[in-house]
Amino acid sequence: RNRTQQLTIVLPMDRATSSLPVLPIGFDCDKYIALQRDDLLKRAQANDGKLYLEVGGKLLFDGHAARVLPGFVPDIKIRLFAQMKDKIEVLLCIFSGDIDQGKMSADFSVSFTHRCLDLIAQYRAYGILVRGVVVTRVKEISPALDRFSKTVQAQGLRVYIHRPIAGYPKNIDLIVSPDGYGNNEYIETERPIVIVTAVAAGSGKMATCLSQLYHEHSQGIKSGYAKYELFPIWNLPVDHPINVAYEAATADLDDKVIVDSFHPTPATNYNRDVEAFPLLRRILCKIVGEEKAYHSPTEMGMNHAGFAITDEAVCIQASKEETIRRYYLYITEAASGITAASVVQVARGIVDKIGATIEKDRSLCVPLDQLKPTPALGSTLHDGTTVLVVDCESDAALAAHNRLRVPATVGVAECEGSSLKEVGGLRFATEDGRITYLLRTRPLLSLTASLLYYLLVPHEQWGDDTLDRALQQRQQVDLVLGGNNISARYPWSGCEHGHAPHLRAVPLCARDLLQAIAALSTCCELARSAIATLPELYATQMHGNHIASADDGLLIRQLGMHCTFDNLKDK
Repeated sequence: RNRTQQLTIVLPMDRATSSLPVLPIGFDCDKYIALQRDDLLKRAQANDGKLYLEVGGKLLFDGHAARVLPGFVPDIKIRLFAQMKDKIEVLLCIFSGDIDQGKMSADFSVSFTHRCLDLIAQYRAYGILVRGVVVTRVKEISPALDRFSKTVQAQGLRVYIHRPIAGYPKNIDLIVSPDGYGNNEYIETERPIVIVTAVAAGSGKMATCLSQLYHEHSQGIKSGYAKYELFPIWNLPVDHPINVAYEAATADLDDKVIVDSFHPTPATNYNRDVEAFPLLRRILCKIVGEEKAYHSPTEMGMNHAGFAITDEAVCIQASKEETIRRYYLYITEAASGITAASVVQVARGIVDKIGATIEKDRSLCVPLDQLKPTPALGSTLHDGTTVLVVDCESDAALAAHNRLRVPATVGVAECEGSSLKEVGGLRFATEDGRITYLLRTRPLLSLTASLLYYLLVPHEQWGDDTLDRALQQRQQVDLVLGGNNISARYPWSGCEHGHAPHLRAVPLCARDLLQAIAALSTCCELARSAIATLPELYATQMHGNHIASADDGLLIRQLGMHCTFDNLKDK
C-alpha cells in the first residue's frame, strides 16, 4: 500500500512494476492495527494486567473481509498479534465431536484435526507462543481423540480436557460453581493477553474464557474478558451493504444483523450475541461482579473496523459483489447436498435487499449463463478484458452452438490474419477486442486449467511446445497411476494397445498445470514468466456455469481469485 491509497501486487523475478495491476482500496490497515492494539492494551491494563480475548472468525486468511473491505490484508489479525508477541500466548479450542466425526474444513479441504496442527505451526512461524489445545465438551476419550492428543503432545504441547456441563447455559448456579467451570481443567498461563481461538465455529471459545476467569477469580486474579470482533461493524447501520454482506456470508447459520438494544447509543450487532447476552451478563456478574460486567454486546467487543474505512463507495461495491458470490456459493453447496435449498432463496433475497444485480455487479455471469448447457468458464481481468473457455469436442459442435459469435471453423485463414495456434486442445478467437473465447477441443486440461494456461502463457508464445509436451507426459503418468493403462501394469490383461475400452484419460487439473510449469521453470523462460504472472491473478473475477472439481476450486481460491460456480442444470 502506498500513499495514494492504491494496492499493488508485488511480483517476483524483478518484473517491471509498470505492468502491475492497481486495485481500488477502501480500507486503511495501518490505522486499523493501531486502533485495535491501543484498545487491547487498555483492556488488559484495566483488568489487573490479564485479559482473555476470544477471537472469532478467521485469525488467518480472512478472505471475506479482504473481499468486502478492499485493502484489508487477510492475515491482519495475526500481524497485529505478532507485533505484541511478547505479551501474547494462544489457546486453541476444538470440539471433541468434530474430532470423532472426522469433520473437514471447507476452506482448506483437510480435517479439523489437521487444520489444528497447521494453525499451531503458523502461530509458531510468527513467533507467537501456543500454550496448548483445549478439547471441549468431551463425554469420553474416544480412539480418535486419543490419537489426536498424542499427535499434539508430540508437538510439545499439552492437551486440556473440558467436560460438558449439565444445563448449560441456563443453569447458572451450577455453571459458576466447583461442579461447573470448576470441574474443567485449569490452564496456567503467564502472559498478560491470552488469545482464545478455534479451528471452527462452535468449538467452545467463550466457555473456555469464562472457565479460566472462574478459576482465576477464585484465586484472587482479577482477569477480564473481551471479544475481538470484525463483522458486523457496530457503527454502521443494520442495512449498510457491508453488514448485509455479513448476513449473506452467514445465511446458512441464519444470522441476522440487528440493533443492539442493550447499548446506550445506536449500535449494530448480530442476533445470536444479542439474544445470548442476558445469560452471559448474569454469568459474568457472578464471576467478576456486577460493576465490572459488560452492559451490552457492543461494549464487550473490540471492533474499530468502521473507523478505518477510507472509501465507503469502494467497500459498498465490493459488498454487492460479495453477496452475489455468496449466492452462487450456496447454489453449489445445495447441488452437493451440503446446504439446504431454502438457503439459496434466502441468499437471493439478500442480493435483492442490497440492491445488487447480476447483470450490473457480476456481468461475467451473463454470457456464461447463455452458453448453457455447454460447460464453460470465464474470467474478467483487471484491464476489463474477458476470457471464456468453452468445452467443445469438435469444430462442428462449436458451429452448432450459434450463441458463440466466432468463426465456425477456427483456423488461421478465418481469423483475420491472426495466427491461431493450438496447444493442449485449445484454440482461441477474439471478439471486439474485449472477449476472448477459448475452445477446448480435446481433454488434456480441465476447463479451469485451460483458463489458467491462457492467462499465464501469452498466446504469442504458444509455438513453444515445451510445456505442451510436459503436460502430455504428465497425463501419461496419470494413465498408469490411475489404472487407465492396463497393459503397462498388467501385461496379461489382453487390452488392445494397452488401454481398456471403458476407461479414458482424465483431464489434468489446475494444480497439475502449475506443477508442470514449476518443474520446467529451471530450464524454460516461458515457465518462469508464467510463475511471475501468478500474483497478477489476485482479486480477478472468475465464474463457471458448472460446478468445478474440488481440487480446481480450492486452487482458484488459494490464488486469491474471486470465483463462483453455477449449477449447469439450472437456467
